[in-house]
Amino acid sequence: LLAEERAAQVFCDNLRKALLAPPATNTSPVVFALDPGFQAGIKCALLESSSGQLVVNQKNALSTVSFMRNHEQGKQQMIELLQSCQRNAKGKVVVALGNGHGTQEARKLVSEASDTCGIAIDIRLVSEAGASVWSVTEAAAEEFPTDAAAAVAAVSIGRRYLNPLAELVKIPPRSLGLGMYQHDLTKKDLDEKLHITSVDAVAEVGVEANSCSAEILEKVPGITKVLCGRIIAARPLQKRHDLLDITGLGPKTFENCAAFIRVEGKDELDSTL
Repeated sequence: LLAEERAAQVFCDNLRKALLAPPATNTSPVVFALDPGFQAGIKCALLESSSGQLVVNQKNALSTVSFMRNHEQGKQQMIELLQSCQRNAKGKVVVALGNGHGTQEARKLVSEASDTCGIAIDIRLVSEAGASVWSVTEAAAEEFPTDAAAAVAAVSIGRRYLNPLAELVKIPPRSLGLGMYQHDLTKKDLDEKLHITSVDAVAEVGVEANSCSAEILEKVPGITKVLCGRIIAARPLQKRHDLLDITGLGPKTFENCAAFIRVEGKDELDSTL
């Protein structure tokens, strides 16, 4: 029993550290995210740093680089993607590279492409654990209805580099590869402790009501899935007390959640915690 409690505590501590990792600062306007692979190729995504969305009006914002059969062709594809990044953001290109199977080969290919075309890059290794899990969820399918699930994992890697908390709360903690002997622990107890850890992490940072995702809003103390949907439907909120106009969100619930919700609106104090 003591060993199980210790294993669960280690998992919770690691999860908390991952969720509260600082977001990227002073990064370029565009992030080039790579999900490494071999036969399936390297999945690539060009993301806007400000929003985490795919670069608009860019045909190759989500693409695959195949290099196993023809290395030179793969390098040329990578050069074209780096050039697309530089057109959208002058200067050094930030590359968020997943640290999984095939990372060294992907690093070598993008470095060769960088040297050939003369575009400076800054490679940042990012944990890719759970990215494929998110890519097959309903939320991912709704956001990328015409793209294959395998191609979407690179988006998750880029977003968790930009803002770890906002992205990692979308993924079941068990899939993040952070725990010890997690399969030997009681699923119900472990999931409950991990959920509490996620809620605590979100409460420590807070959320912006008009821009946060549904997944992170649901982790705010006092906010249920139903209330989350109603808050999103009521956007844009002008002030924090607008929450009281939402059906089902009474004074008691407001008292529980208001301290963890920011609203960028008319009152400057509403944008603080």
